[in-house]
Amino acid sequence: MRWVGLPLVSKVKDDFYNQHEISGGWLIVTHSATNQKRTQLEEISKKLNLGLKVEVV
Repeated sequence: MRWVGLPLVSKVKDDFYNQHEISGGWLIVTHSATNQKRTQLEEISKKLNLGLKVEVV
């Protein structure tokens, strides 16, 4: 899955877009609106058949 031309999850640091580092040296692109993040999580859940219910509070 890509966002703003970058892989949503990568080990490569981008110089322009915000990324958040998680364990193992992985980086997640966080340069998106809350509703877009919700949509991304719903898409991931659907592709992996997780059945997650994603709510913005």
